[in-house]
Amino acid sequence: MEKKYCLNEEAFDLMETFNVAKIWQQKLSDYKNKIFSDEEMHRILALLLSPDRNKNIKKRILEACAIAAYHQMTNIPVVTAFLSDDAPQFRQLTYHHALCWIT
Repeated sequence: MEKKYCLNEEAFDLMETFNVAKIWQQKLSDYKNKIFSDEEMHRILALLLSPDRNKNIKKRILEACAIAAYHQMTNIPVVTAFLSDDAPQFRQLTYHHALCWIT
């Protein structure tokens, strides 16, 4: 299955949660409400972001758009509850997040 990215309202909400500056969100708003392939999304970000700088911003944008695309999937069930050790990358993945720690 090919990786997809979605620039919908949820993606922009997640970018806000991930502290992506409004300026980057505004630049991405031209692409709003569209789904992109991995290649297309990286091409868009290459146009907007310097390849030598903004690596964390790029990562946060990709994560937000990937999560939004995941939640839009219809060909496989989307997981609604997830059990993890509270690693930050899992906090927005599902609607319900249960915590566990192994000692």
